[in-house]
Amino acid sequence: MVIADRYARAVWKADSLLATWTPDRRIAVGDVVSRGPGGGVLVEGKLSDLVDGELPRVAVTEAATSTLLQSGVTVEASADAGLPAGVARISLTGSRSFLFTGGTARLKSFETVAGLRTRLVALSGLGRWDAEWHLVTAVREHSASTVMIAESDAVKAEIRVQGSGIVESLAGITAGSRVSVTSGRAATYTMGRCTPFYEALRIRRRLLGTRVDQVTLDGRGGEPVPAVLDDLDSLEVVRVTVYDVGMLD
Repeated sequence: MVIADRYARAVWKADSLLATWTPDRRIAVGDVVSRGPGGGVLVEGKLSDLVDGELPRVAVTEAATSTLLQSGVTVEASADAGLPAGVARISLTGSRSFLFTGGTARLKSFETVAGLRTRLVALSGLGRWDAEWHLVTAVREHSASTVMIAESDAVKAEIRVQGSGIVESLAGITAGSRVSVTSGRAATYTMGRCTPFYEALRIRRRLLGTRVDQVTLDGRGGEPVPAVLDDLDSLEVVRVTVYDVGMLD
């Protein structure tokens, strides 16, 4: 069982982004990553270490001022006699229910990827690109985030909220707040600046292809070199989806 499967699926459905797992794992545009057991991100290196020449410029754009994703989470009580000011009690109804709240976000991404596709195919043809590797092409960086995923049914927790009045919705929860689990089991992550979501490219092989004897672009701008792999025409670079990363049962 992958504890974060519902979380990963919801992130993909909402924004077509992949969820970094664990969410406190920092990654950057240009990282070469693979997926470990349970969908965990492993940083293998950087594309800049594999090719010569300049890579596309990384653009930075402002994204959402706040983000809230949840499944099976409700506010149970706040500002009552048993809770300190500015704290709310929440409940997660079932195993793998989750809450993500994120602060101000910025999207960092390669301005163009067409040339990167050519370079990845060339690296694969030269035997310098592992079939399990993914190239990170964009990350969404949040100023702060809180992630909570239930590991059992009927989880209850206390979390800090904005202000000191009665909180009636999850929108009042402060991103980056520490969670105190009072009943049941849950995985919780309290983070400052973080990169919990990303986009990536991978290489896959078409069913049909033709043999080629040379690859003309090795990512280093030199003369044509012999290809290590046959059927380079059968290779294509595609966007990584949530179904490719081992986080869904």
